[in-house]
Amino acid sequence: MPGPDKIRVSFITATGLIYVLGSLAFLVAGIFRGELIATISGVSLLSFALFSCLMALLARFAWRNTAFSAEWIHTGLFRVNLCNPKKDSFISLFFSEILYCLDYATSDTLGAGRLFSVRVPLSEIVSDYTIPLPPRGIYTASNPHLQISDYTGFFIFVIRLPTVDLAAPLIVPSAPEAEPKVTFPPGKTGLTRGKSSFKRSEDLY
Repeated sequence: MPGPDKIRVSFITATGLIYVLGSLAFLVAGIFRGELIATISGVSLLSFALFSCLMALLARFAWRNTAFSAEWIHTGLFRVNLCNPKKDSFISLFFSEILYCLDYATSDTLGAGRLFSVRVPLSEIVSDYTIPLPPRGIYTASNPHLQISDYTGFFIFVIRLPTVDLAAPLIVPSAPEAEPKVTFPPGKTGLTRGKSSFKRSEDLY
């Protein structure tokens, strides 16, 4: 199985950007106003951001040449197999989260049809994940990639994977409609009601 395509440039999330800007604000305020607490807070917050980015970077390099196979075990259960068992030691390392991602669509035209995404956390060599099904249709897989992020969600790195071993198309059948329950009209069939209706019912069937 071939290795992944080249790695896309990483980016910082909106949460990470706000965190870094806030840390810089504390640091600048502490330096220019001579406040020790603000300076220590800014340095501590920036150090944690640097640590989170470094851990995500290490995880990206550990997973850069990893191959996967993915398949639907049955409708609603998706399985991702790690083809290199030696990578098992990197799964929970570097304080990062690794997701195997696929995009599904009912049309080959970009932005058309119904869209559906699969995000499977990689925690073992074989990862099974139950996924809520989209509306009925035939969904074709595309854009396989790994999404690597630190646990705080400040930084995300994406590794593109080859498209030669995509999972088979997902076929979601129409859900059968439940048969309506038969309800009887109100009344007490078989009971007497008055002298003129002895052993008769007021309900007509």
